[in-house]
Amino acid sequence: MHRIERSMYTETSHFLRDHPGLCKHWHGHSYKWTVELETDKLVNDMVMDFTHLKDIMESVIGKYDHAIVVDKQAINDLAYNNGIHTSENRVVVFSHRPTAERMAAAVYAEIRELIPAQVRLVKVVCRETRNNKASYGE
Repeated sequence: MHRIERSMYTETSHFLRDHPGLCKHWHGHSYKWTVELETDKLVNDMVMDFTHLKDIMESVIGKYDHAIVVDKQAINDLAYNNGIHTSENRVVVFSHRPTAERMAAAVYAEIRELIPAQVRLVKVVCRETRNNKASYGE
């Protein structure tokens, strides 16, 4: 089995509504995103052209760069909605709280739809800090 990985970085802010700890406050992270692909059948001697993978990752993960990530309930709650105007800011709205686990799963689902059929998406890793990361794969 042949495998490749590619990483990219985003600067993203979020908060976790109803969280008992510090993450309940607006804060940001320098996220490192890693996508791992595999195949047993190389095309043009590659799992996938890294440039093509870069383009896919930028189209999916790029929307998180310099963006505010919130859940639907928070965006509709006036207590949290002050200062968030989706026409002026980059806002990504989740159906769940925007944890690293949920963001990794959302990115996985989008990238899976964009890669060639002979390539399998192994996992997406969302590294939130140098000590903490979450991954999603099927």
